[in-house]
Amino acid sequence: MKPLPEIKVYPKRPALDARPLERRIGLIILATDHTSEPDFRRMVASERVGVYVARIPYANPTTPENLRKMQPALTAGAALILPDEPLDAVCYS
Repeated sequence: MKPLPEIKVYPKRPALDARPLERRIGLIILATDHTSEPDFRRMVASERVGVYVARIPYANPTTPENLRKMQPALTAGAALILPDEPLDAVCYS
C-alpha cells in the first residue's frame, strides 16, 4: 500500500475575491435546457457582469396550458436567484 501524501498547513487563510460587479443578471432556464446557460455566459462574458442561474421544471409538449402551469415555478425560480440581493435584470429562456 502506498503511503499517504503529507498534508501541509499554510498560515495564510483562504479568502474569496472581492470582485465588485457592475451588473448582476438572473437567468431562469428550463431544467431540460442544455444550451442557454453557456451561450448566455459567452454573450455577456465580462469580469464586471455576474450571471446567476436557477432552473425550473418543464413539461413537454409546449402548449399554452403547459406554459401557464409554469408560472408558479417561474416565481419560485426567480426567488432563488441571490435571495435578498438586487438584480439588474432577470431573463427567462
